[in-house]
Amino acid sequence: MLTTYLPIVYNNLPLNIGFHYYWAGLWLFSLFILSIGVFENKLFITVIIYGIVFLLILLNTVWVRIDIWNRGQITREFLQILIGISIITYYRVEKDYIRLAKLTKITLLFIFITSIMSIASSIIEPNYARMLTGIDGLTFKGDIDYIQDFEKYGGGNYGFSTSIICLFPILIYYYRNNFVYFLKKKYIIFYLLILFISLVRMQIFANILISVFVIILSLISSNNRIKYFVFTVLLILFLLLIPYEFYISLLLNINSLFPSNSDIHFKINDLIKYFTYIGSIDTSLGARAARYPQLLQSFTASPIWGHYLSNQPDTNIAYGGHLYWMNKLAVYGLIGTLPILFIIYRFLKNNLSYFNREYSVYFLLSFLSIMALGLMKALSRNQMWYMLFVILPGMYYLPLLNKKRVSSKNKPVSNFKGSINSNSDEEK
Repeated sequence: MLTTYLPIVYNNLPLNIGFHYYWAGLWLFSLFILSIGVFENKLFITVIIYGIVFLLILLNTVWVRIDIWNRGQITREFLQILIGISIITYYRVEKDYIRLAKLTKITLLFIFITSIMSIASSIIEPNYARMLTGIDGLTFKGDIDYIQDFEKYGGGNYGFSTSIICLFPILIYYYRNNFVYFLKKKYIIFYLLILFISLVRMQIFANILISVFVIILSLISSNNRIKYFVFTVLLILFLLLIPYEFYISLLLNINSLFPSNSDIHFKINDLIKYFTYIGSIDTSLGARAARYPQLLQSFTASPIWGHYLSNQPDTNIAYGGHLYWMNKLAVYGLIGTLPILFIIYRFLKNNLSYFNREYSVYFLLSFLSIMALGLMKALSRNQMWYMLFVILPGMYYLPLLNKKRVSSKNKPVSNFKGSINSNSDEEK
């Protein structure tokens, strides 16, 4: 977790110590010795089979012409999902919920420190996070060295900004149910503010929009899932019926709050232009939206095995890489997309059996916010996958660190659902 969420430390360590996959490999190897039961878990076995079939077989037979970027992306994604699910499975198999809560608490501290350093880095260089995202496309050594210096300052990157979106609903849950948690409301509010300020300062516009929407839904959330779903649908329909002139006026007022040379100012202007000229492709938003029909055409050309890039190796990767779900459908077809969706579905189903009803609503909102972001942005980096597979489930057990609620080392009070006597498929 340190080599994932605390860059001010791992970016200043020697490579052989700070290299994330060194520790990840050591973790997976240790499972053979410490907890072989993890390898008997159905979901973990499914992920391993997915890796064998796709990385070892299909990438070397059916998809041999897939470009380097997509090949590397699916390999890293598999490793990150494998590691994330192995961690949560270990704690569930061992029923070691207090240590899972401690790991989560420490990681939240790392995230808080990185949020502070993100704000500090953005004061020095307002566009540092976007510059880190585009570093692979640079060729001039001076530019590369300048951007890499900011990594040592410990600011968050694109993956970090994506991962913290998930935290807003759960933190709001604990604010509204403060009696079960040891952290006072004023500290939860302070943590939320630091997260949101860092997100704004990193200037990833889509992430900010999703966060605002998620915060609103969290504040109006209800533990009645059906009523909450109906209310959410009605709210979205209501927002769609509001004349676009209202949004233009609102955006103009909001844009005046940001410096004219900031990326957020540019993106809001871009959004205003898009609304004004109804889907103009001369805007970055319009250009990205225009990729959807093109990617859809590639998908329909070969919906089962994939088409885009596997049959067109010279196509520019930036064409589809920014749209996670459509890019996956176009490149790998249904045969490569459905297994990931199945893994996510099984993970959600297994975890919901551990949680109480109200936490389940906020957990789903956190999880689905990232899945929705994949419709408009790329989903990548270990920060995001570990947040989904480890930290969000782990936050459910934070009340166990409140000594007033724990009657023994590992046995919570009776009204805390999910820690013991669970019959979920994951624990089996």
